[in-house]
Amino acid sequence: MADLAALKEQIVGLSLLDAAQLVKELEETLGVSAAAAAPVILARAVMPRPRSLSPDDRRARPGARRRR
Repeated sequence: MADLAALKEQIVGLSLLDAAQLVKELEETLGVSAAAAAPVILARAVMPRPRSLSPDDRRARPGARRRR
């Protein structure tokens, strides 16, 4: 098993150009693309977060039970 801490240190020490070349080579070797995840990440970033309903909103919903 690879020493992940040492591998991390080596990757952090790479220049930007070397890191880009490494990414390209890994994509080719593994048959994947780092760009494939970008649309998913962007979609999550622009999607509105679901908001929780306030007690007033819950009461206003059709079919909501009323308190007595």
